[in-house]
Amino acid sequence: RMRIAPELFLKELLVGGIDRVFEIGKVFRNEGIDSTHNPEFTTVEFYQAYADYKELMCTTEALIRHVAARAGGVGITQNLRLSPPFFPGGTEVRLDQPFQTIEVVPCMEDVLGVSLPDLNDPESLQRLREIFRDHLAAEGQEG
Repeated sequence: RMRIAPELFLKELLVGGIDRVFEIGKVFRNEGIDSTHNPEFTTVEFYQAYADYKELMCTTEALIRHVAARAGGVGITQNLRLSPPFFPGGTEVRLDQPFQTIEVVPCMEDVLGVSLPDLNDPESLQRLREIFRDHLAAEGQEG
């Protein structure tokens, strides 16, 4: 049976008292279908009761290191090479040190080349729409 996400079933288990749950399974999402996107793919979702985002980041890093080592023989002192289309020009993930973390708003401001409005301001939604519309137009895409 195809579904769009296992999260509801996993969260029900957490509420039921199981403190750590995960699922590896097929999901289907049909938004934005084109020749570079497969609507059916395998995902892993996991949840841990009482864990904050920092603990989940550490778990995710450990999972990626383990999978890289088991799947491709990449050792902890080696780098994982990621290539286009998702990483134009390619990039390397260093597996021998903690992953770089970024703050979303400053990163978006760097990419967009503008300061984002205060999100507590009621007018910020309209300003964000304008910023993103202008950025997409500059990139040759529709907004």
